[in-house]
Parts: sequence; C-alpha cells; structure tokens
Amino acid sequence: MKRNPFLEQRKMRMEITKKILENMHECSLAKAVATVSINLGVKEETAKGYIKTLEKFDFLEINNGKIYLLSHSQSASHSVNEEDK
Repeated sequence: MKRNPFLEQRKMRMEITKKILENMHECSLAKAVATVSINLGVKEETAKGYIKTLEKFDFLEINNGKIYLLSHSQSASHSVNEEDK
C-alpha cells in the first residue's frame, strides 16, 4: 500500500492533540482549542476540527463548552489508528 504523507502527518497531529488534552484533563473548549492551536502551530478552526474528530471517536465529550475525557480512551486510540487503513 502506498504511503500517504498527508494522512501520516494528520494522524501524528491527532495523537499529539490527544496527549495535549489528556494533560489538560477537564477544561473549557476555548482553552483546549487555543492550547492545541499554539502547540501544533495550526489555525484555531483546524484545532477545533481535531477536537471535534476526537469527539466523534468517543475519546472525549463536549458538554456546555467543557471537554471531558472518556474513560475508554483505548478504543478511541484504536479507532483513530483504523482510520488510516
């Protein structure tokens, strides 16, 4: 299978986003977006997209403008990795 550098970089950024959010624990969505944006050097809209993608993979939940990490993050990690196949 051909390597796709764009997907590999996106996967890497998603993994970094997960680690950033794990270190932040529960926080506001605005703070998470700003932190991810600064750490990855991406626009806030892109950072928000990464966070929303992680929500779709059940890694976290966004409720009333706050981010809550879900306890079954191992399945989320597996799902993100499966996206590349």
